[in-house]
Amino acid sequence: MNIAFWNVRGTKRKNFAEELNFFSSSNGIKILAICDTKSTSKPEPFTTASFGFNNCDFVPSIGLSGGIWLFWKESISMTFSLKVLFRSIRFIACEICDLQNNLVFCLIFVYAPAQPSEKADFWSELENFVLNLELPFLLLGDLNEIKSPSEKEGGAKVTNARCVRLNKFLNNTNCVDLPFSGNFFTWRKKKTSSDNVFEILDKAVASPNWINSYPNLQFMHHAFTSSDHCPISVKFHEQAHKKAPPFRFELMWTLRNDFTKMVKSSWQYQFRGSYMFCLSQKCKLLKQKAKKWNQSTFGNIFRQLSIAEKKLENIQNQLGSSHATVLEVAQLKWLKK
Repeated sequence: MNIAFWNVRGTKRKNFAEELNFFSSSNGIKILAICDTKSTSKPEPFTTASFGFNNCDFVPSIGLSGGIWLFWKESISMTFSLKVLFRSIRFIACEICDLQNNLVFCLIFVYAPAQPSEKADFWSELENFVLNLELPFLLLGDLNEIKSPSEKEGGAKVTNARCVRLNKFLNNTNCVDLPFSGNFFTWRKKKTSSDNVFEILDKAVASPNWINSYPNLQFMHHAFTSSDHCPISVKFHEQAHKKAPPFRFELMWTLRNDFTKMVKSSWQYQFRGSYMFCLSQKCKLLKQKAKKWNQSTFGNIFRQLSIAEKKLENIQNQLGSSHATVLEVAQLKWLKK
């Protein structure tokens, strides 16, 4: 039951569905929320399926600003159940029943406002909701706040006032900002090469009783791709060894002439028996040949994509590694207060 959140900055860009599907499938994501959808309506069933899920809920955007889409996967061998408890303009809360561990907790996805005029009301509403919870909780989202100056690089100097809201929320609700692995920053603003801005805006925070229930979790910042925010995820357990994926026809095959020739040669092969028997045997033969042809022509493209993503994460980690010590020192100072 891995969970992820991503500020996607709109869902209309080219190849977005493929990008999101690859991220969720390669990381074993069962519950996913994306924000800043810029959509006032619930995603269509086709859209939900193209992202790799079979259930959805949503918080509408206000015009072309904001919006949250929530997706989850249900199957015969389900290890969890999900029920939406509450929707606000800026967050959506769910009750998660973890069937493997016989636990129930509240999962909250948040898209906090960036506009100063909206911040006070939002943080008051979120704090009141959390304080009235009787369940352990996990909160993921774009909080649009930082805890300390060490969580920002570039741009205007951070004032102490900038860090007050998030620290006040953590203190008042007695929750913990989870330590992370992976990419250091979660948001970047590209300007000139010498004037980029980076911040840790996307976070996972949880109640102590929730953390005690899941001592082996991993909170991760993933690589930046098409959005100015990187995806974040919480992984609960090591993924079991996956079975070989079922045979699937790939549209890219039709772009090659040698594939067409292979199909024709397979279909011309003569079998003896009924029409249905001959048809099934020709399909089996084509499947076997297509697998071998795909392996020799393209290789394992999903493995290649995973390797490329890991390389990208390593490069981004190396660029941000010099900031890790600074953040660790700042966190230790804060814990001693």
